[in-house]
Amino acid sequence: MNNTFNIQRFSRLLNKQIMDNYASYLMSLAVLAGILFITMGIGLLLNHGDFDGSAQIGFYATFLILAGTIFTSMVFADLGDKKKAIPALTLPVSHFEKFLVGWFISVVIFLLVFTLSFAVVNLIIINLSNGYFDRHNSFFSLADYNKHLDMLFVGFGFLEAVTFFGAVFFEKLHFIKSIFALFVILFMIWLGDQPLAQLIFGQGELRAIPYVGVALPMANNYTMIGTDNSTLLYYTLIAVTLILWTAAFFRLKEKQV
Repeated sequence: MNNTFNIQRFSRLLNKQIMDNYASYLMSLAVLAGILFITMGIGLLLNHGDFDGSAQIGFYATFLILAGTIFTSMVFADLGDKKKAIPALTLPVSHFEKFLVGWFISVVIFLLVFTLSFAVVNLIIINLSNGYFDRHNSFFSLADYNKHLDMLFVGFGFLEAVTFFGAVFFEKLHFIKSIFALFVILFMIWLGDQPLAQLIFGQGELRAIPYVGVALPMANNYTMIGTDNSTLLYYTLIAVTLILWTAAFFRLKEKQV
């Protein structure tokens, strides 16, 4: 039998994880749906019944990232409790299967469940807007927002990877510590971007913005170089996401009670 991955062991562990936590999962889903409905309803009232595709995408992106990162930060919460960590770490499954179950629940299952829940709430809000405000709102078209959705899911994957790694790395306060660490790293990048650009271009009078470009002084004005780095950012986020998930796996292998 394969000691790294076995589909039967994986399915049993996945089933155990879901059955052990289904009550809290359902309660969390109900709370999320309620918050979605109230927030989107308030937005509908403030906009006098207007609820176009941009507003729908905005709500979807905001709650996807917030709910997803919070949920992911708790996926390995048992490892921070010694009483719960002992049975969790001594289960007769491989570290890769434990990692894969956590990843599958926090990324794949969450994304599917959240999208379905959002679709239901969104349809209710659209029907309310059309019925009570006599509007003609409709569900946003995926074709109109393909590029935005691509970047959204890449950003979602990156933040999921950050909180997933934090869930394994930190013992307590996983979400707060993960986001704080991310802000510290981003702040350090922001501080180091200007000196790095000055070193590369050999000029002191320039302005550098990470992943936006470098403004060089020319003819009493500034000329921006590299103003469209969305592709670079896109693939950088994918690379960092894969690195963080890999690091989380090796950190999980080192976990001890």
